[in-house]
Amino acid sequence: MKISPLFVAFFVISLLTLTVCIALIGVLLAENSKDISALQDSAAPEMTGAFSLAAEPQAPAVEETQPAATQTVQTQSSSIHVTHSSSGGSSSSSSTTDNSGSNNQNNNPPVIPNPPVIPDTPTSSECLEKYDLGAHTIIFYYTNEPHSNAMTPIAQELQTSYTFYWTALLWDSYFNSCFGTSGATPAFVCAGTGEKIVGQVSKSLLEDFAEKCA
Repeated sequence: MKISPLFVAFFVISLLTLTVCIALIGVLLAENSKDISALQDSAAPEMTGAFSLAAEPQAPAVEETQPAATQTVQTQSSSIHVTHSSSGGSSSSSSTTDNSGSNNQNNNPPVIPNPPVIPDTPTSSECLEKYDLGAHTIIFYYTNEPHSNAMTPIAQELQTSYTFYWTALLWDSYFNSCFGTSGATPAFVCAGTGEKIVGQVSKSLLEDFAEKCA
């Protein structure tokens, strides 16, 4: 059996090609492994630095706590030294008294300024004199509104027997302070006693009120 030279040449070329491919694959794998190891080596310091940075903030807390403790010990020792260096109990008691006095001053409430002075309410005699009223006068406090208009003819009828003083000084502050009115109408006030009726009422009720004031 004869083997064709072409077949032999093809076979040899195939082997060579396969060998070259295997070599290339080996080179690529070696380079990849080097890259992976390089990345791991570069990442390791960064992670170590991150852990060190995370752990660093705890150090100042320890440093701050230690001086505080030292300061407390020093304060206590200095206070003890002052106590032993005093010659008598009188000086120690005086320093204690001074400290308590300062504490009392710190605990005192703030001083509140005096409230503004409100003028005194005018007396009954002053009010009667200002408006020329008698003690038995009935003040008819009214305005142009339905309830006052309804009480007008009743007041006109009763004033033949009793003394009435008609006024529409609704916003006179002095008058309102004198007779206790506040703008509500109609209102009837006994000038001498300050008693009053506010609102629309019957004739008999108003007549009884006028009789008590007279």
